[in-house]
Amino acid sequence: MMFSIKVKDFRRRLIVLLIIVGLSETILANSTQNSEQSNPLQATTTDLLNNADEANPVQATLKVGLYPWVPRVKQFQYVIQKVWEERGVPGVELAFVSHEVWDGGYAIDPPDDLDVFVFDALFLHYFQAQGYLAAIEDEEIDDLSDILPYAVEGSRIKGKLFGIPQLACTNLLFYRKNDRELAKAKTLDEISRILGQCPYTGVTPPPQTGLLVDLSGETTNASLYLEAVMDIKGEYTPVPQLPTVDQLNPQAIFYLQKVLGMASKRQASSDYFENPYERASWFGKGFGRALIGFTESMSAMGVNQYQVDFKLMPLANNPKEDIALFYVDLVGINVLVAKRGLRNAAIQLGVLLASQEVMEHSLAPSHPTDSPQYLMPVRRSVFSKLWHYPLYRKMYRFVKNQNPRMFKIGVHSRQWLNHTKRAIQDKIFDTQVCN
Repeated sequence: MMFSIKVKDFRRRLIVLLIIVGLSETILANSTQNSEQSNPLQATTTDLLNNADEANPVQATLKVGLYPWVPRVKQFQYVIQKVWEERGVPGVELAFVSHEVWDGGYAIDPPDDLDVFVFDALFLHYFQAQGYLAAIEDEEIDDLSDILPYAVEGSRIKGKLFGIPQLACTNLLFYRKNDRELAKAKTLDEISRILGQCPYTGVTPPPQTGLLVDLSGETTNASLYLEAVMDIKGEYTPVPQLPTVDQLNPQAIFYLQKVLGMASKRQASSDYFENPYERASWFGKGFGRALIGFTESMSAMGVNQYQVDFKLMPLANNPKEDIALFYVDLVGINVLVAKRGLRNAAIQLGVLLASQEVMEHSLAPSHPTDSPQYLMPVRRSVFSKLWHYPLYRKMYRFVKNQNPRMFKIGVHSRQWLNHTKRAIQDKIFDTQVCN
């Protein structure tokens, strides 16, 4: 009898237990289904990130495209990776892509899976209009007031930030400190009279003779054309007019031909893709009398870098109205990263890429025998950290004495360049002199 009661009691308990388990499975299934319907990727990734620890690492990855056209891009990668491992989101790994995948935006639109990328602000309005860029709140950026105002305000569209300024550059005329004539020259014509037209014909200029300049890139020349138009008019245009091929300004083309005439066609058209700072290296060794380039050119000039001076390169003849157009590299956040629940991680990475710590250690020498990269910072604190390098002190004074304006082309930048840049290139080189 006792055994019969115990069996019945066991059966009742077993039935109740099975009912409870069945109800729990039903509730769990419904809950999972509702969660997946609302946002399956975000829920899964967020849960993983929230529960990440060293014993259970998360295999989430952010793909990163750095601006590849710098003297030592591997140094950037090393510094960013190191700082991210120390203070990044636990379990989120970084995967840096090559310049074949991301070229800074010049010929490639941001791929869907490229989460954070550094791009030339020439394409800011185009990328935003095409829906590639996520908006960034001011309060999400560490010490926003540390960034120079021209770079911050130039990164806004209708008041919203669509990129975090990281680096800047502008076309400079480099000359040797003892060259008093070039030091005094203020206009394109004055520089042309000093250097002369057709001073040499080969690829490498003779010592102390002529100009070194890279006019091999179609996008570069189209940008120089727009710069020349602004210099001619003496007006900064945030979104410049983009003419068709048959509406190109002949005076701007003539001035760029004059720049070419101070060099040689063979030199100016040579493409040193594997060593883009080859011309700066020649200048450091004494070849040529002047060089047009960016501040980072000084990293290739060797021990003679301290014997060099620089100033804004005029592309017209308005000494008081020469527009200080600055190219700016911006850190962009792919709008699609939010669908994977990684927007906050991407923002944190983007802020890190443009931070004082990362920029200081990326620009400083990576080895005692190296030069700094001499890329131009946009943060005051980075200039301060690099103040013990004399050329960075000079660079900061140069920026402070200018009225920098961010160089942007507008929403039709890609289309205009594709249709017009080859024609501009051909017109610049369509001159019967200076072979």
